[in-house]
Amino acid sequence: SIGGVIGTGLFLGTAGALRTGGPIGLLLGYIIVGSICYSVMISLGEMIAYLPIPGGHIKLAERFVDPALSFTMGWNYWYNWTIILPAELAAAAVLINYWMDGRINDSLWISICLIVTVVINML
Repeated sequence: SIGGVIGTGLFLGTAGALRTGGPIGLLLGYIIVGSICYSVMISLGEMIAYLPIPGGHIKLAERFVDPALSFTMGWNYWYNWTIILPAELAAAAVLINYWMDGRINDSLWISICLIVTVVINML
């Protein structure tokens, strides 16, 4: 699903990369990183097809490498998803303030976006 990988970082990060590397640099960067991501996803799909076990990629690390790696990946996965909401809220506030010319404080936009997110998740 393309919607699961496109976040506000795409819009914020693309601007800096375009300014620094230009259009060719941006395109080459996306091609290189996209090729790496594609290779990782194909490899993960092959491992799941070979050994379909419950637990996803965390359990695959335990099976193919070491239980310590699985433990570490589990904690890193948890940490990633606890940090992503505040990061996305801050990025959303930056994008909204760009359109609003900075007339309203970021904390108000972060609060509004957080309330909307909580309400949607409570439905």
